Amino acid sequence: FDASREEFLEYDISKIIVSLSNSKKAVLGIYSSLPIEGLGMAMPGRQPDESSDPWFFLNELKETYDVRMIPDSSEIPSEISCLLLMHPKGLSNQAQYALDQYLLSGKSAFILVDTMCEADNVNPQAGNPMMPMNMNRSSELPLTLRKSGFSIPEGKVVLDRDLATQ
Repeated sequence: FDASREEFLEYDISKIIVSLSNSKKAVLGIYSSLPIEGLGMAMPGRQPDESSDPWFFLNELKETYDVRMIPDSSEIPSEISCLLLMHPKGLSNQAQYALDQYLLSGKSAFILVDTMCEADNVNPQAGNPMMPMNMNRSSELPLTLRKSGFSIPEGKVVLDRDLATQ
């Protein structure tokens, strides 16, 4: 064990136990409208920045799971044992139906919706500096959530003002 990672000792031991007890990684499907895989290479003439790299948590998940990115499609592959929907903005009706079928099969899902997602500003219109402030930053799954008995009040958020950062 690395002494500089002392504060992560319990996490590291747990990760080793899980990897030794499972010969095959579970398949985690991820759908997100956010650029969690990064934005790719920097544009010519621009310096690379943090947004061109995959998000940190994605690299961590890949150490434990066989991660598969799921497109907005009408089918969720059968090998997906757990599904992470992160800010599922603008899912097609076919994709929502596929999600319903997946959930009805009894498989697990972790759904993160946000009515005011600050990270959802990656495609502002060129030349319009006000566009990021005016764009719709809400994700919702009204059909799926309503069928499951959940509702999210429009324009409401839960937060801790004392721990807020920008």
